[in-house]
Amino acid sequence: MDKKMNEVMEKLMAGMGPTALQNMRELMNNPSTPINTRVQLIDMILERTMGKPEETMRLLMEKEDREAAEERMAEIIRLAKQRR
Repeated sequence: MDKKMNEVMEKLMAGMGPTALQNMRELMNNPSTPINTRVQLIDMILERTMGKPEETMRLLMEKEDREAAEERMAEIIRLAKQRR
């Protein structure tokens, strides 16, 4: 879409967020909503609030790798000091 069309769409959709979320909540909690639709809604909500699992796992692993490396380095330094 061109810039003008984006501006028009943004104006039309402004303020629709709360209504959209309320509709999602109602559909998700409605037992007559097909289960696959309910699962998709749950997935969408979780991705937007907690991050996509793949990205979250990657970030956690990077942090753990860094922390593990720091711990190993501290242990190496401690052992080196003991040998003096």
